[in-house]
Amino acid sequence: MIKTWVLSAALLLPAFGATAGAYDSLAFALNQQTLINDLRAHCQIAKEVPDEKIKSVFINSKENHDALSATARALKNHQQEQYQQQLKRIHCPDFTQ
Repeated sequence: MIKTWVLSAALLLPAFGATAGAYDSLAFALNQQTLINDLRAHCQIAKEVPDEKIKSVFINSKENHDALSATARALKNHQQEQYQQQLKRIHCPDFTQ
């Protein structure tokens, strides 16, 4: 009986880890897309500007580092009010170039 339980646990734990990892990856991707969409709206970034350029510009912005980190953290922690406050702190770079 104990051998069966140990064998079952050994088989299920890796599957649970893979499921948790997949869920974490999905949650990260959804949060990232939410943040990009909200940055587009906040900064009135044209639809033609690719998401990758938005990520690159904001990630490389020393001016926005703290505000962007706090915004992403609030989104991850489901703190909607704080997320909105932090989003307002982000300075909009010029994407017209």
